[in-house]
Amino acid sequence: MAILFSTCKDEIFLGDIDVESSEINTVYFDINNLMDGPISTLGATPHKLGPERKNPFTVEVMEQARIAVYGGKPPAVTKATSAPAPAPTSDRYIKFTPRTVEHLAILEESDLFLLDFPMTRELFEYGDYYEAVTGTTDYPDLYTTVAVGVTLPDVPYTVISNLNLVESDPLVIQKAFELTGNEAEFREAYGENPTMENLDFSNECDYDPNTVILPPDCGDGGGGGGGTSTLIPNECGCQIFRNQRKPGGTVKVEDTQFRDFLPLRRVEVIAKDSWFTLRRVNTDDLGCWRIDREFSGKGWFWIRFKDKVSNRGKLRVAGADTWRLWQKARTASTFLGIMRGPTFHNILTRFGRWDGNNAGTITHYGWAAATVNNALHEFHDFAQREGFVRPPSRLNIMVGLKRRNGFATMLRQMGSTNFITAVNQGVGFWAPNVAGFSINDDLGYYLLLATRTSTWPASSPLLNTFMGDVNTGGEFKESDAMKRVAYHELGHASHYAGSSVAFYSGVIAAEVGAFGHGNPSSNLAGHIQVAESWAEHIALTMIKQSYPSTLTTTTHNIGTSWANRHERVRNESNRHVPVGVYFDLADGLSARELVIDENGGNSGTLIDNVRGGYTNAFFARNLNSTVRSPSDLRNLCLANLPSGVSQTNVNELFNQY
Repeated sequence: MAILFSTCKDEIFLGDIDVESSEINTVYFDINNLMDGPISTLGATPHKLGPERKNPFTVEVMEQARIAVYGGKPPAVTKATSAPAPAPTSDRYIKFTPRTVEHLAILEESDLFLLDFPMTRELFEYGDYYEAVTGTTDYPDLYTTVAVGVTLPDVPYTVISNLNLVESDPLVIQKAFELTGNEAEFREAYGENPTMENLDFSNECDYDPNTVILPPDCGDGGGGGGGTSTLIPNECGCQIFRNQRKPGGTVKVEDTQFRDFLPLRRVEVIAKDSWFTLRRVNTDDLGCWRIDREFSGKGWFWIRFKDKVSNRGKLRVAGADTWRLWQKARTASTFLGIMRGPTFHNILTRFGRWDGNNAGTITHYGWAAATVNNALHEFHDFAQREGFVRPPSRLNIMVGLKRRNGFATMLRQMGSTNFITAVNQGVGFWAPNVAGFSINDDLGYYLLLATRTSTWPASSPLLNTFMGDVNTGGEFKESDAMKRVAYHELGHASHYAGSSVAFYSGVIAAEVGAFGHGNPSSNLAGHIQVAESWAEHIALTMIKQSYPSTLTTTTHNIGTSWANRHERVRNESNRHVPVGVYFDLADGLSARELVIDENGGNSGTLIDNVRGGYTNAFFARNLNSTVRSPSDLRNLCLANLPSGVSQTNVNELFNQY
């Protein structure tokens, strides 16, 4: 049954089901059709919430319920002289009240999943805000539950109530709902005459909030002893629970070049019940996920673009004009929708392509984030295969929905003090008249930042939060074009990891001073030439393998395929940024090649008598802080001549660049 979970028009109502049935019931989250169509702008639609409800999960209510059910006696004791021990506090229901940008930054680093509406109000329809904050620097209250013992971030907060979320006695839970006037909600979830079986709140194993894939001893039917497995494969090959009350499924993103939906890798799936229970797991590399917790009644689901499997990075998204500052501070997430059980066990989520119209729609947001997310993990795959240096872990990646280019600050990696110093060095390169630069320039954000660093202390978390280590464009409607830019910017992150803070600070200073990539006469031009050519070579190496010629559209200005472009490209511009030199040193192909510069000029014939021998792994190992210009790169190659390659061959090749 295909249903749209953002509305209440099509819901599966609770009936008598066999929770151990082998039959798979599939339901769908289709991102292209949320809210019965894409929303043109974010930040304009309020959440639709139910009335405030009295909380049945407080420690006090649960204790009253236990006494009411068992008459003051523990259930396992027939003769008790006293009431049962007070119910334990397992979690705290917290309201954070951020009042500064620094508070937002601290909350973002805390890894809490925060809602901007009270959890005691049922969510009927997810919009863009709850509190009608009026200015771009106003901050709403943010709500969550936190397990006892977890250290809270240093942001003003209030403990609204102490919760008992570990109570497993179904009769006590039922009584708690009755005591708080929520008996109708209880009957809706569990029926008019609930049985002990469908009131069983216990799990097959203890829940770990950081669980990615359940261990083999966690109810998966593995090992000896026979019996029926608790897991079954769905149509995508994912192992989901046979129990239809336990959420699971597959997340996919549409690839425009393959014209197919591919797995969305290593993103966080967040499931919430109608009250306080949050469960978070990550998809694997096949887009599979499952949660070992029975859900009853309704479930609310989100995707958050954060890798907690391997800590490679997280994504944020910018470019929706009506967003407020507090929303821009958060890790990118997409609300999938609301569904009514009992069937939760096979949810297929699809992020469909953006059509290129109305930047900032929900479809654009989700598809761009999902595509760049996969580019990050593909980069790591290629790095292992080709010998490239892997980027640092925990990258902060910004996807600009209205940008078709990118830049890599590596800010969190090098530290804000080093970054600000590099920016100010670049500012010192400017000519006396620098009026007229645009925020839309390649390095516009650097330049804007340069005017504000005096008000942002180097120790402040602001820079780390609001500027990405890697900033990449999201205004593309083709998967290959989007990933090519992402691969390029991640290539800079790889180069940073293989060099040093000092070298990369020189790259930042040079590009700030040159208003971009400059020319051969720019200050520190060698840094630009090496850094930009290596990043583009990495990008072309990866993109031509991701998209072979038979599948690639002509989204570029050289040749008929990405492989053809990699073969034909020489410099980025006239005698500046030698993109093709690495491939010419390694390919061992034709001695006479038709070449053209990336900007479309200076076509001609290149003589390449270097018949291979160099490798991507060789360049990656040696492109460290000592290689600061094409001349340094030439000397490196001359000092490491492969068999059958002469100094004349190498010099002849470099001279043509």
